[in-house]
Formats: sequence, structure tokens, C-alpha cells
Amino acid sequence: MTRLRAGGQVIETLMASRLRWQRIVVAAACLAILLLLIGLAPIGVRAITATYQRWATMPRPDPATDAEQREILRALSRGDTFLRTRGASPPTHGPDRPRVTLSDESVVICEGSKPFVPDMPHCPHVSGIVAADWDNRIPRKLRQELVLANQTSRPIPDPDVAGVVLRPAAQVHKSISAARFGDLGGGSYVRVSRAVLSDDGQRALIYVDYRCGSLCGAGFIHDLVRDGDRWRLQHSLGLWIS
Repeated sequence: MTRLRAGGQVIETLMASRLRWQRIVVAAACLAILLLLIGLAPIGVRAITATYQRWATMPRPDPATDAEQREILRALSRGDTFLRTRGASPPTHGPDRPRVTLSDESVVICEGSKPFVPDMPHCPHVSGIVAADWDNRIPRKLRQELVLANQTSRPIPDPDVAGVVLRPAAQVHKSISAARFGDLGGGSYVRVSRAVLSDDGQRALIYVDYRCGSLCGAGFIHDLVRDGDRWRLQHSLGLWIS
């Protein structure tokens, strides 16, 4: 009996010792994992930060609604742009003639087209709009969003501005192709893109071009900021002129 008790005590001691060693091994493994995670934490933070920054800089266009587009066009008519009518000289063809004819379809921004292709409206170059030369004035992301939002033509709302008349694009293109600018009734023909808004909705970007003759025209992008309930022109960048 004494030997049996002694043997049992030895077994219990071995089992207790083995359990302690298991606990020590588990604790050591947990500590090692914890130290590894602490060591990798800065790398993980940098990776997450870099991923977020890449996501934040990805262009995700937010096209202006018709109401916003209308207000942006009205702001351009008040600023130093080709939609400006305030203070302009009177029309030469009578009181009912508009100063500016505005196309009722938006500009399509694409690659490879040249200004004034016969029977085709000018297609502004993507490369000119997203050029790095403008990075210090207008964020490239917003300019990329302007391009993405204008891959197809969309209706342009009437800004309801005195001196600006909205006309069907087909009618305007026909008159321009025949070099009959007098048919338009005004001093210039203007086309605009669909405007895009910044992520916070406080900034807007729009492309505008105009023609005033067979070899007379220019294209601009206009940068606007929200000023209360209205928009205010901040920057104008010339892309091409003829």
C-alpha cells in the first residue's frame, strides 16, 4: 500500500509538472505573438494608411445636378467668362438677338480630336485637362473626375440668364458647319460640360468652350467655390485658343 501511495504521488507530481510546463509554453507563445504583433503594428498602420490614401485619391465623379448646373452657369455669367452678358455691348441684329447662344447638350471630353473638325464639335483633350502643370491650382483628382463625368453627352438645363439663349445642339452644329454664325443670332456660341463637385461639395469644376467665327474660339476650365447659396468663380485656366 505504501508503494502504491508513493507511486501515485510520483504520477501526480509528474502530471502537475507537465501541466505547469504546458502553461509556461502557452504563455511564452502568447508573449511571442504579442511581441510580433507589436513589432508589425507600425507596418500594418503604414499599409492601412497607404491603402486609405490611395482610395481617397481615386477619382469618383460627383456630377452636378440640374439645379447645381444652373447655378454654376449663372455664376459664370457673372464672372469673366464667355457666358458673361452683364455690361456687354448690345446685339447688332436687334433687341431680340441673344448675346450668347448656349448648346443644350454637354461637351464630351475625349482623346484624339482636334479643334474645329468639319461637321463635328471640338472634343477637348483629356491630356490638357489633367496636365500636371495645373496641380498647384486645381487638384488633379477633381480634373480627372471632370473627364470621367463627361464621357457621354448629357442635356444642359437653361440657366435662365438674360442674353443667353439655349438652342438645340444639332441646329448649332449645322450652322457652324456651314459657317453661318449669323443664324445663331448672337456674338458667340458656347458649349459647356457637366460640372463636377468636390468631395465636400464646396468646389466645382466645369469645361467651357466658345466659337465666334471659323477661326475664332477658345476652351477653358473654370474652378468655382461655393459662397453661401451661390457659386463664385475662383480660377480660369485656358486650354486652347484659335
